[in-house]
Amino acid sequence: MTDRPTPRVLLGNFDVERRWAEGTLALPEISRASAAAVTNQLGELALLRGEPGDAVVLKAEPDPEFLARLRSAGFAKAEVVVAERTEPARTVTQDLLDSPQALARLRELAAAGARLAPHGFSEDEERLCRETGLVAPLPSAALAVRVNSKVYSRRLCTALGIRQARGWECESLADVEALDADVKAALERGATVGVKSALGVSGRGITTVQRASQWDGLVRLLRKQAVRAGTAALALVVEEGAEKSADVNYHFTIGDDGAVRFDFAVEAVTDNGRHVGHRIPAVLAPGHLAELHATVELVGDRLAAEGYRGPVGVDALVCADGTLLPVLEINARNNMSTYHLDVVRRAPGRAAVVQFDLKLRERLPFAVLAEALAGTEMDAGLERGFLVTGFASVNANAGGGGAFPGRLHGIVCAPDEDDLSALHEAVATRLADLEDQHGR
Repeated sequence: MTDRPTPRVLLGNFDVERRWAEGTLALPEISRASAAAVTNQLGELALLRGEPGDAVVLKAEPDPEFLARLRSAGFAKAEVVVAERTEPARTVTQDLLDSPQALARLRELAAAGARLAPHGFSEDEERLCRETGLVAPLPSAALAVRVNSKVYSRRLCTALGIRQARGWECESLADVEALDADVKAALERGATVGVKSALGVSGRGITTVQRASQWDGLVRLLRKQAVRAGTAALALVVEEGAEKSADVNYHFTIGDDGAVRFDFAVEAVTDNGRHVGHRIPAVLAPGHLAELHATVELVGDRLAAEGYRGPVGVDALVCADGTLLPVLEINARNNMSTYHLDVVRRAPGRAAVVQFDLKLRERLPFAVLAEALAGTEMDAGLERGFLVTGFASVNANAGGGGAFPGRLHGIVCAPDEDDLSALHEAVATRLADLEDQHGR
């Protein structure tokens, strides 16, 4: 007799890093309510991971035709629980904590032994576990904050002898001020210096410094923030830039028993530091792949010793000279690639995780989108086609009057790279035509 898997409550609480970073000085960034609304609807991606007996918690009921399309492709097998009180700017967890009916259902699942499987574990998810009885994925939110910090990543690489870009870790304003001579010497050599929030994500919280005057201005800004906030505590890393050949993201999982399993490596597609997709699998030299496997063992064992369990994504860089920097940062949480684990395992050829920014005038029904994309649909074997994996983010800002931004998420599969690129371009062209009719 086979033991029944432990039921999971999958929670796509994207943007958990903002919660982790509260209480520290921040780098300047452009933050828009419309962007937060889009990000907070990405929880639909968890539908790709749910199995029978699991539950996926969402901010809104998914479009029925979108859900049917996922199910026809072999996904969306879990129960869907919807928070009945929602606000666009809140995470799905914050909505849940204000939704008595949804909480009651989670308590029923907890009574059956369900465990929480969030995107990331913060104090909000700790509270959710306390209020429902769901089994927590980690001993504490403080552990998640510590191991997800870029300060932790750099210091771990130093301790383990893992190659990394020249740089420094800063946990106070005094640490930043002490780097003045080092940073300006690097700039005089022609280097570009990146200043990164320790808990920033997807290009947010990164300032690129190319001139001494820029560095001086950033330090002045942090001093002013310290006075206003009444604290000099911060969490930053400062690194010399490297000319890159490719961005790589690789994924591994730490089991409940502490065992470390390498999952896969993908080529990350970025736009000015912002993650916009993956090409699967990554095309790596054999030596680079072997080095990633060795790094997974080193980093995974250390994270397991810390008490971390669950998915881990690591960003790496192949430099223009062929050198591999195997750890740029550790993301001890779900990554975009985590949600596509099952797709990657099933797709026999090449695949690309993609997203398309749209600007619309009115709410877009999935049926209209499907009609516009007719002929590009994913086939049953995931050999060729386009599958929409996140639709709620398209209409996240609808209803406010006037044009609004949205984002469509999906995956493209094809037998080879040329066909993959052609199909991706065909989908992009169809969406541009759709935008001309319903947007701008």
